[in-house]
Amino acid sequence: MKKILLTICIFLLAGCDVTYNLTIGNSSVIESSNFYLENNKENSSIIDGYAASDYLAYYDMDSLKDNNYFLKKISDKNGIGIN
Repeated sequence: MKKILLTICIFLLAGCDVTYNLTIGNSSVIESSNFYLENNKENSSIIDGYAASDYLAYYDMDSLKDNNYFLKKISDKNGIGIN
């Protein structure tokens, strides 16, 4: 969670666009965030580094299982980013 918060802070300080959606159900939590940066070589290598790593979302004590964030690289009219 600390890495995700650090990532959010870095993106916010870099002047990017962020969209965040959170859906809480009876037995599930669905979290979706889109971070966009200007499409250039430097930002592309940063995005590739984050997308290549797994980040722990939470540990389920009942099933003794790690639940990770699934990151993927996105690109559209806003630039490049991570979902």
